[in-house]
Amino acid sequence: MMLPARFRASVAALAALTLPACAGLAPSGPLGPAAGSQDDDSQACVEAGLRGRPSPDILRDAAGKFRRECSDGVSSACSTMGVMYELGRGVPRDEARAAALYGHACRMSNARACLNLGLLHAQGTGVPQLSAPAAVLFDTACREGIAEGCFELGKLYERGNGVQFDPGQAGLLFERSCEAGLAAACLQLGGLHERGSGVARDLTRAVQLYEQACRDGNRAGCSELERLFARGK
Repeated sequence: MMLPARFRASVAALAALTLPACAGLAPSGPLGPAAGSQDDDSQACVEAGLRGRPSPDILRDAAGKFRRECSDGVSSACSTMGVMYELGRGVPRDEARAAALYGHACRMSNARACLNLGLLHAQGTGVPQLSAPAAVLFDTACREGIAEGCFELGKLYERGNGVQFDPGQAGLLFERSCEAGLAAACLQLGGLHERGSGVARDLTRAVQLYEQACRDGNRAGCSELERLFARGK
């Protein structure tokens, strides 16, 4: 998904002030050059920044820009506006409006918007709580390379929510997400290996995965490591 230059410019302005980790992901200004697969990273960084606590002045300016771009058919701007409405960042909180924006962007093949809408369905936020539609949306995001989509779909397979119970498939999805750098997926995969659920029971592998999750900032991974070592495993 190639983001329009106009959205990238808005990304640069907002991300520089909301999430410094986005540096290097947009084409101009504080974020530097970007292309190809980095476009989703740019959108993801801005959406993550909006989920933080950016300045109200920045949010008001961003809302105007993204609203205009969404009206012009820029799917990434529609998804970003969805985050703003979902959380009440710079606009009144309206979860149903957020779901509508995510759905609109998802239909325009914006994979991260599909993920966002899937999360709303999984939680029953702004839309009915339905696991089957969430699974379809997570699968769409996963197929487009969104690690969080694979992870969320894996959780549904692990529990049999909206899809057939299949811990083996969950393990494959967690593996894919973990390899993409998602610490929560490494943690979840470690749990499967510790229990031998859908994958080979392998405490050494479980420890490695918990350690990787911990090293990548997942506190639960650190806690799982401490638990195993305390029990002499």
